[in-house]
Amino acid sequence: NTSHTRANDSWWANKPSHNWWGIPWQASINDALFSIAKNFWNNSTAKPSVLYESAYEGFWTDAKGAREAGYKAFQNGIYGYGYGANGVWNDLYSKNPPDYGTDYEMPVRYISWYDGANLPGAQQLTHLKKFYTAIDWWKLIPRFDETAWSSFVDKNQSFIASDGQKTYVVYFANKVPSTGELKNLLINKNYSAKWFNTRNGMYTKIKTFTTSTGSWMVPDKPDSEDWILLVNQL
Repeated sequence: NTSHTRANDSWWANKPSHNWWGIPWQASINDALFSIAKNFWNNSTAKPSVLYESAYEGFWTDAKGAREAGYKAFQNGIYGYGYGANGVWNDLYSKNPPDYGTDYEMPVRYISWYDGANLPGAQQLTHLKKFYTAIDWWKLIPRFDETAWSSFVDKNQSFIASDGQKTYVVYFANKVPSTGELKNLLINKNYSAKWFNTRNGMYTKIKTFTTSTGSWMVPDKPDSEDWILLVNQL
């Protein structure tokens, strides 16, 4: 079952033509997330990974689920995301007469190709590109559940990556405003902190701070939706 393949049990990993990992993750995006991402990230042969088939918007998930999959991928060292939408992936043009490129679960899940191409998650994912291309995303190292870097209230829904001690990025996907603590910051150095709204692409400044202990308590999110925290050394 390709949806459960990991790097260490891939049939193709040792072939000369194999130079990247395609991860068709159809299980819940939270199932063993850290262990699966770590398996690809820590593989003895370094290769880029792409999450190319998670749950499709309008079929197995909604806009939030599709949006979360992209951010969770990037925060866990999977630096590519293939978004899918109902109506588009299955080429749905007409319900009567039926014109289905793929008739799986039709006509119950029917929406037209045009409507599928304009689902809200696709537009919201343009903000994902905006966020990561504004920083040196290729320098981010996923810190997974390493306690030296963070202590979060919801460990399964908080995803941290950093460029050393210079830039910290945390995706909080939990359904409440609570956050947690950043660790391993440079002592007595200035940092800026701001929120990034994954739904509209807008930033909200939090504060400039220093720490004498190397730790900083992150304030609550602005609301219970998913948010990105961006902390930069000044």
